[in-house]
Order: sequence, then C-alpha cells, then structure tokens
Amino acid sequence: MGVAGDGVEGSVGLHTVDEVVAVAVLADDEVAPGRGDDVVAHVEDRRGRAFKDEAKDAGGAALIACSFRRARLITPDLAALRRAAVLGPSEPEALNYLGYTLAERGRDLDEAFQLLRDAVALAPTSGAVVDSYGWAYFQLGRYDDAVGQLETAVGLDPTSPVITDHLGDVYWRLGREREARFEWRRALELDPEPELEIVLRDKLADGLAPREP
Repeated sequence: MGVAGDGVEGSVGLHTVDEVVAVAVLADDEVAPGRGDDVVAHVEDRRGRAFKDEAKDAGGAALIACSFRRARLITPDLAALRRAAVLGPSEPEALNYLGYTLAERGRDLDEAFQLLRDAVALAPTSGAVVDSYGWAYFQLGRYDDAVGQLETAVGLDPTSPVITDHLGDVYWRLGREREARFEWRRALELDPEPELEIVLRDKLADGLAPREP
C-alpha cells in the first residue's frame, strides 16, 4: 500500500517535522505491530495530553497517521483511524489510510473511495496518496480504473519501489506481461526492502499468482 509518510512535511500542521518523526520512530520501536489502540495511547502519552482534546490541532491526525505507518500495523484499528480522520479532515495522511483500509477490506466502499478522492484532492502531487487510490481499485479487481492512477503515481514518485511494484502488478493483470516485468525489474533497482525484494524476484520468475475469486 502507498500510505504517505516520508513526505509528512506537507501535513504537519502546528507541529514540527522533528516532532512527527520522533513520535513515529518511538512508535515503531516501542509498540507491537497490530496493536492500533497501543499506538494511539503511545502517541497520546508522548504528547502529554489526550488526543481527544486536540480537535482543533490539525497536526494531531498527521502524528497518528504517521505513527500507524511507522509501526507497520498489520491490522489497523478502524476506530482509531476514524478518530484521526475526524480530527484531521484536511490531513491527507489520515484520510488516505482510512480510505485505503476500508477499500482493502471491501467495507463501506462509497465512503472509502470518497476519502481517497479527498486525499488526492488535498495532495495531488503525492505519489503515495495517488498510489493508494489506484491500489484500492486494484484490490477490488478494477484494473482498468487502477492503471491510470498507478501510472500517475509512478510519474510523481519514480523512485518508490513499492509504487513501481504496484504498477507492474496491474500491468500483469491487464495482460501486459512484458511491461509488468519491466516495472518489477525497475523496482528491484530502486533498493526495495528485503521482503519486497523477495516478492519481486518471485514474480519475475513465475509471474503474479492468479487472483482468488
């Protein structure tokens, strides 16, 4: 998924970039993956006050969303993500993560895609945000809708191995296998994380596994 994170400077609001990064790194180090409530509690503790009292603090949602990403939550907590989106309706980080999570789970699809459209409207030059919009379509098997968004995302962030991998996947599903392999090879050249490198090498060898019905 292309959840925005490295470019948080644009959605920090009242907080400094250093504060966002510090909280995110602490969450990454100290909170067990898959524990959404723990991340929220951790961020609230680091801030020194309850997140519910930060309704006018636009940066609060960015802190939460960034921490979710850095903590690598396997199962993001929807209630916590909704809190971030409600408290930060102009924060693309929060809208993007909630919209993508809903779409990936096949839940509340009208709401999911409205959130993703809003995130893209707020951050149209963010490759990560546009990638999430396209990848949500991909997850639903809507490849014709996904491909244009993912091509745009790669154009916005051509150095992201994750986004490049996503473009390769949608090309494969559309029967454009030569282009898919080209993108997967290019993703390998972009210094992917070890886990993604293994996946890319497997796909270059065997292609993409058939989509489950």
